[in-house]
Amino acid sequence: MPKPSFWSELKRRNVTRVAIAYLFFAWLVLQISDVLFPVLMLPDWSIRLVAVLLAIGLVLALIFSWAYELTAEGLKRESQVEPSASITADTGRRLNLLTIALVVLGIGVVLAERWLSDRDKVVQPTAVVEPLAEKSILSEAVEEAAIPFVAVLPFKAAGTEDSGFLASGLHDDLLTRLAKLDAFRVISRTSVMEYADSTKNIREIGKELGVGYILEGGVQAQGKRVRINVQLIDANADKHLWAETYDRDLTAVDLFDIQSELAVAIAAQLEVTLSDSARELINEIPTRSTEAYTAYIRGLELRERPFSADTQAQVVAAFEEAVSLDPQFAQAWARLSQARLRSASYTTDATARQASRDAALAALERAKALQPDSFETRLALAESMVEDYKPSLQALEVLGNHADTNAEALELKAELYAGMGRKADAYETLLKAQRLAPRSISIALSLIDAAMYNNDCEAAGLHAETARALAPDNDDVNTGRANYELSCTADYSRANELLRGVDVQPMGRHFIARLAAQAARDYNRLLELAQTPISGPWSVLTGWRLLVEYDALRQLGRNDEAATALDRAGEFLAVAERGGVIRGEPYYALTQAMYHALRGDAEGARHWIEVDRRQWEQHRADGDAGFESEAYFFRARIFAIAGLNGEAIGELKSLFEERDGYYPFQFVDVLPWFDGLRDDPGYLELGRRYGQYR
Repeated sequence: MPKPSFWSELKRRNVTRVAIAYLFFAWLVLQISDVLFPVLMLPDWSIRLVAVLLAIGLVLALIFSWAYELTAEGLKRESQVEPSASITADTGRRLNLLTIALVVLGIGVVLAERWLSDRDKVVQPTAVVEPLAEKSILSEAVEEAAIPFVAVLPFKAAGTEDSGFLASGLHDDLLTRLAKLDAFRVISRTSVMEYADSTKNIREIGKELGVGYILEGGVQAQGKRVRINVQLIDANADKHLWAETYDRDLTAVDLFDIQSELAVAIAAQLEVTLSDSARELINEIPTRSTEAYTAYIRGLELRERPFSADTQAQVVAAFEEAVSLDPQFAQAWARLSQARLRSASYTTDATARQASRDAALAALERAKALQPDSFETRLALAESMVEDYKPSLQALEVLGNHADTNAEALELKAELYAGMGRKADAYETLLKAQRLAPRSISIALSLIDAAMYNNDCEAAGLHAETARALAPDNDDVNTGRANYELSCTADYSRANELLRGVDVQPMGRHFIARLAAQAARDYNRLLELAQTPISGPWSVLTGWRLLVEYDALRQLGRNDEAATALDRAGEFLAVAERGGVIRGEPYYALTQAMYHALRGDAEGARHWIEVDRRQWEQHRADGDAGFESEAYFFRARIFAIAGLNGEAIGELKSLFEERDGYYPFQFVDVLPWFDGLRDDPGYLELGRRYGQYR
């Protein structure tokens, strides 16, 4: 009998089947490792180690399958098995089935990985192209394909305490200089700060921030000298492109010179040509005082913290110190103007608010006198006119392309678009801002509102998840998520629970919390909210809070206390009307109308609603009626409370025709104010027409 060939013997002993099954098994293990190891925060070399071990295992498996055979009595050396007792054919069939099972399992892993990857795109805090803006954003993405996106990671400090300040100052100034150049798209300071002590590798950071290049560096101060090490890295390949060390004297001028050299070097490495005007921008020396610059950087760092009255006071104080140390420091004057304006927006004291606004405008005038065309001055000017949308937008448009390379400017522009009723433009602009500031909580929250104003609950849900991933315990995030639940899911109990424990003094949070409590008919919670002071830009908020207190007490059956609260509200509004201080404030006329409606004075309520309507007509004439749906909503409430059902239904019809997604029929239908409309034929028709439009 001829001796079998080597290849036929390989086949008989199932060596080839073992090899095929093992290769599928190894591929499956590598796929699972690639998904799980980053989640478990294992180092990159862990996957390489698994691959090496699997390769060694393949050799051992082939040797084992050649030398041994599985029999009915167990595992034996192949030479000890009689041909008649061999069951290699059965073993081969089992190996075939195992291989098929591994292939099916592998396909399942690939599909699961793709599903998780798509899901990550929702919750990862990076810019998401939503259906609403897909075409325009994609077309602009093609145009910007050649523009590098760069992330400048926080510089590491070594040595003395001065090194920490220098690291922060150098990092901030370099971000500012690069962002002023049309040649780059620079990720905002807010989005890179969390990587200061990160253990993530360059590829992970680049993927999360959506950038192709990362600059990292270190600073060491020794006496009157400073050493700065920097390196530019290709984030996709994790490859160093360029590195440099600078040894200089510790003076403001030398530090700014280093920033200029860095900007030029980065441009050269990325093969970007800088114009003469661009070189002038990056060679600018904002101040020659190291102490003034220290205070300025402290102000920038403080304003990135969660808002509180104390923190805002510290921000103002830091910029005031900067301009006192260097009165020619134009950037600091501009930032001081912004800080004072923001302080004004969080006080209900009309006198204090006006004093803060006057001081802000004085600081702005100083900035304009020093550097009228600088980015910081133009931004402060636009913010100073934010209640007059068109002039404010024109001030931003003077900046040209510079306004589109800065997340702060884009966020302000989106706010102006929304106020002008340009809802789609506001949404697209916020998506651009998120591309530059993917870790920004405020932008993610604004995107929730913008998506709902565009009647896109699917997109709003994605942005709510993004905000939750960024800061799951943040008060503003929980407020934004509650707002989404109110408008999109009709889960009012969930919305109410999300807002428990949240600081509800800021006006926006207070408003959403009240709506959630009213929708859930949780009147104890509503009373608690009504008795919480509100911080906001309008004195009339005090009167509105007293009216909410009356409503909660009345619903709880505490009628005597309710009557007292209503009397206090009337006294407050009477004083306000005589003084005329708050007559022009937004919602003043509606507050008066609500008071008269609760008093049972339908004609008084109708009179004040007409006053409010005339104000909105003027807003529309000025192109500033972007949030008129709120006016429809409030008017409908007041008319319903006053028993003017026809007028209430008319306002609701206007509200639903607006179809901006913020007050859908499903939400309105559960609110207690509209209980008296339930059986009205006009209201029932609204339900049939608009009840399912979402």
